[in-house]
Amino acid sequence: MKINKEGLINSFREAGLKEGDTVMVHSDITGFGLVENFTPLKQVETFYEAFMEVLGEEGTLCVPAYFYEYARYGIPYDVKKSPVSKELGIFPSFINSLENSKRSYNPIVAVSAIGKNADEICSLSNIHSTGVGSVWDKLYRMNAKLMQIGNSNKFTVTFTVYIEYMAGVPYFYTKVYDIPILYNDKVILEKCFACVRYLDYDIAWNTEKFFSLVPEMVRKNVLNHIQYNNGDIYLMEAQSLFEFYKDKIFKDRYFMLKNAPKFIPGAIPNDSIFNK
Repeated sequence: MKINKEGLINSFREAGLKEGDTVMVHSDITGFGLVENFTPLKQVETFYEAFMEVLGEEGTLCVPAYFYEYARYGIPYDVKKSPVSKELGIFPSFINSLENSKRSYNPIVAVSAIGKNADEICSLSNIHSTGVGSVWDKLYRMNAKLMQIGNSNKFTVTFTVYIEYMAGVPYFYTKVYDIPILYNDKVILEKCFACVRYLDYDIAWNTEKFFSLVPEMVRKNVLNHIQYNNGDIYLMEAQSLFEFYKDKIFKDRYFMLKNAPKFIPGAIPNDSIFNK
């Protein structure tokens, strides 16, 4: 069955999205099916128009706009000119291309936003990827809504890295990237910082854990889940999700991982003199 703007509007509202909300959307917009008389441009425009009709003039739409090539290949990031990495799909690229959209400054977790809070979300208050003043911290303090739409097999909630970082998990450290950040070809920053995991200790996220927790999250009103045509819509409030995962992590610092890291006694981060 073909999808349409009215069906999307009704589904977004049923999931809990409201006028005036700020929402961060991870998307696979072909996961629902295709619009009538499909073209790639018509598909993205239909989703964009549906979101903006629900959010209204007081709302804000955010999408991931990462530039993976910065960390992978050392390519400088231009806030205005660097493309959104292809892995994120066509919807983020479309939002980032809009004349009145804004884009944040840390390339590793860049966000494009459009609407009332776009300037505040994307302003340069902390060039670190995570923590106080970062994009994710701003979304948390605004109690933004977090939405995943499309194919649930591709589900990702980048916000959980912020929760892990703020909860003090021991498998992250801050990495320095001495690669310039530009704005319209002009260097504005010489480096940035990012929260990354240690690579040497068999650290792997349990990507299936979210799905195992869905019933509990629904029961505790942390998450709404509905289906439209062939796709899924998951909607969460940032602060409720934070509290839910924070409590899990406080009980087990390795809760988000497949297994406990194989730290080496005497080596960072397990390098207390008493651990040798």
